[in-house]
Amino acid sequence: MYVKATKKIAEKLVSFADSLEFYNKFSEDVTEQLSDTNSVTLDIETNNIDDIVRQYQEDHSKLNPKLKDFEKAKIAYLIHSAINDLSDLDAYPESFIEKVLDNGMIIPEDTFDNDEILKIYQELLKNDGAFGNLNLLEMIIQKNNLVNCDLPTLPRPFWYVPTFGFIQKQMYYPILVLEDEEIAYGLDPFDILSHRHYVERAHGNVLALGLNLGYFVGSASSLETVSKVTVVDHHHDLIESFKTLVLPKLEHKEKIEIIETNEIEYLKQVQDGDYDYIFNDLKPKFSDLKLYIQVKELVHGFKKSVIEHYFEEDFAFDLERYVINVIMKAQSESAGVYDNDMSSIEHLEVYEKIQKLLSKAKIKEPEDIGYYLNAKNIIKLVS
Repeated sequence: MYVKATKKIAEKLVSFADSLEFYNKFSEDVTEQLSDTNSVTLDIETNNIDDIVRQYQEDHSKLNPKLKDFEKAKIAYLIHSAINDLSDLDAYPESFIEKVLDNGMIIPEDTFDNDEILKIYQELLKNDGAFGNLNLLEMIIQKNNLVNCDLPTLPRPFWYVPTFGFIQKQMYYPILVLEDEEIAYGLDPFDILSHRHYVERAHGNVLALGLNLGYFVGSASSLETVSKVTVVDHHHDLIESFKTLVLPKLEHKEKIEIIETNEIEYLKQVQDGDYDYIFNDLKPKFSDLKLYIQVKELVHGFKKSVIEHYFEEDFAFDLERYVINVIMKAQSESAGVYDNDMSSIEHLEVYEKIQKLLSKAKIKEPEDIGYYLNAKNIIKLVS
């Protein structure tokens, strides 16, 4: 990679590097605010926006003055309640906070009422959560609790803007912890609403990598546009529990085939066009970039099959830090300063992969940096 050694480019890189953890910290801090011990709940019983604004002004500093409708006011109240106690909140640009508010959503009361998969698991929870050799844990979200409820947006480099909202009535849902793999599967509002985006796009002969609690598999099988769903997973107990306790209750169970094997090894045998839609729903321990890139490489060049990766925005955000590290290293080399110490880089093989993909890239102006740190361009880069 070539990076022109100019003062403006160096300053731009420093600016991006300074914001790298800054916006990530916002998401982490708000997530902590929304934990069970720090739940944020709308406790104002009113349909008057003026009452909400007045109450908010009494409790906090200010309400976004651009809000014009009741629903947005409630979202603003909740989100600001969650983030108001963050000590460095004023350090975030107003435009960033506005993006968080713009992403806010109201979850209608009936959103989960007729959800076939959720209902099956709620019945299992009534029977002590027994799930074969595994055990389901019951989680409860109280009415009007603020929750992280859908996929984030990445409008600028390092701007990881979560989607918050609140549910208008109490909801209980399952969590399954696979301790041997340090993975947790759940059917909370975020899991359900974010998966629905992919379910809507499923069609024809479908391949799902990863069973989880079977939400995508069960929901996709109910679509008239889906003829078959093949799901591949390696976890024996999870598969057996699903086959015994969930699959028989699905209305279109005849469309579903479950294959117990290593997901990556199975994918190696798949050819372009074998499936109309391939959904990567693998849940690594923690944003496993190596696994994500491995799947991307195996389906590289596929044109007949549509391929989607669950929560790809999260991977793109994580990859931004590798991209900027590669750019900064190239800039240092152009300036005659070479640092060969790679000990601080996590997942060195991911860094080296990004370095290889960017080997022919050129940055001659500060604006070029933003292009390579754009989330959509990063996803294209590793495709």
